[in-house]
Amino acid sequence: MAVLARRIVHRSVLLQHWQRLQADRSTPLLDLDADAWGLGAVDVASLLAELGARTAVVSRPDRVAAVAADLTTHGVPLALTADEASVAAAVTTMPAFLSDAVSLQARVLRLKRVPAGTGVSYGHRYVTPADTVLALLGIGYADGIDRAAGGHCEVLIAGQRRPIVGRVAMNVLVVDLGLALADEVSLGDWGTLFGPVEAGAPTVADWATGLGTQPAAVVTALSPTLQREWR
Repeated sequence: MAVLARRIVHRSVLLQHWQRLQADRSTPLLDLDADAWGLGAVDVASLLAELGARTAVVSRPDRVAAVAADLTTHGVPLALTADEASVAAAVTTMPAFLSDAVSLQARVLRLKRVPAGTGVSYGHRYVTPADTVLALLGIGYADGIDRAAGGHCEVLIAGQRRPIVGRVAMNVLVVDLGLALADEVSLGDWGTLFGPVEAGAPTVADWATGLGTQPAAVVTALSPTLQREWR
């Protein structure tokens, strides 16, 4: 089965953040709790070990043993700590790594041209104001997308940012493409929900603003079953 949605962690961006932190402080610390805030605990720990780090943080003490066992299974030689000072430093550091180091993408599953006045998704809370093309993307609240994203967040598709409309369903959401993109988008194309700012995509911060929450909450809400790729 084709992958319908994926989370991409940009290794080069993480390295840039790490180098900047090293310039600011001698021993930057990262939190491996909550699967390294959605980045992937084992992958982040492996990168830290590669960079010469000796210690990482697990912000919840009751999770230290489980994370340590996972690192041991994967042969990652990294000590773990949960002392208060280290946790405070790591929790301060992590949001910078989440700001533009993660992209979230979903495939276009269906395209439908509809007239003005068409109700979209459950309850028809969104009604198309003009003739348009709607795109159904293969990601939903079961994947960790906030149900309130409709009307508050955008997706980059075919080089343009377009709004998510209607209620987010369990496995899908709807994007209003307008008519200008009618011939620019095909089934199977990727839409980027958020990603690095230089790519033109909405950022994690944009999503957090639209949803009235923090960037960390957007990323850590993503389902652990969502495919993750490091690039």
